[in-house]
Amino acid sequence: MKVTIYTDSQYAFGVAHSFGRLWKERGFLTSHGTKIQHGQLVNELLESLTLPLQVAIVKCSAHKNVTDDVGRGNAFADEIAKETAKDVMNRMYGAGPARWVGDVGMCEDTIQGVKSLQAEASEKELNVWKESTGKLDENGCWVDLSEHQ
Repeated sequence: MKVTIYTDSQYAFGVAHSFGRLWKERGFLTSHGTKIQHGQLVNELLESLTLPLQVAIVKCSAHKNVTDDVGRGNAFADEIAKETAKDVMNRMYGAGPARWVGDVGMCEDTIQGVKSLQAEASEKELNVWKESTGKLDENGCWVDLSEHQ
């Protein structure tokens, strides 16, 4: 089986082509010896890339020419990602019917990832969250429920 994967994410491209392999060799640790974020997901991606007989990963432009197949596919993937993110929030907070694409949910890894990313927020950003409609949910994640009320 041959597979061509197009991505507009420089990070995903780099994981697949360079630093993902380095992380795997280091046991998914940074140069400082701490665990990388989303190490399990990176490992699953790297393992998935070994399944087809031939894999090509191609970096494409984001939000550019949507008239060719690659541009249309990228626009479609962006739209599905946005809808899925909204659907996850709708499911979590009961804000109406959700249209699901695939089996997506807030697993413990995702919750920990969100908390880890939010922990890196600046004090200024944290104050914006506190002063707006942001609040901590039962998982300890900052959420904005303004669209869901």
